[in-house]
Amino acid sequence: MKKFLLALTLFCSVFAATAFASDIKVSSRVLTSFNSSFRDAEKVEWSFDNNMYQAKFIQDEQQFTAYFDTDGKMLVVARFVAVNQLPSGLKKSLNEMAGDDIISFVFELTDEEGVHFYATLERDGKKEMFRSISSKKWETYNKLKK
Repeated sequence: MKKFLLALTLFCSVFAATAFASDIKVSSRVLTSFNSSFRDAEKVEWSFDNNMYQAKFIQDEQQFTAYFDTDGKMLVVARFVAVNQLPSGLKKSLNEMAGDDIISFVFELTDEEGVHFYATLERDGKKEMFRSISSKKWETYNKLKK
């Protein structure tokens, strides 16, 4: 899970600007795992870094990113969500916590430990990432450079 915390931190920049090589050779084990989990995926773009495959794709009109190890095991799936898509307790506490601050983005991360939500708030020219720790609470996850 530790290496996925790093992947999570990098997740923000992945969606912002990543050049995907069109010549990535994806192993058959990874493709089989991907296709069994995401049968309706469209516009799939693959990259490979840090010994992990990354698939960026659209499914059900939503943008996802999934990470796989070289054996084809799906490690984590992430997708952006709107604040109004959060569970009601998290939505309420995030809005209260944000006050006049800007909620830059919110995403859902699913791994073998379950589902967690992450939100980035912009405060006084600085960005701070928060992680859901229950159905109603957030904790500081990371302070990011703007």
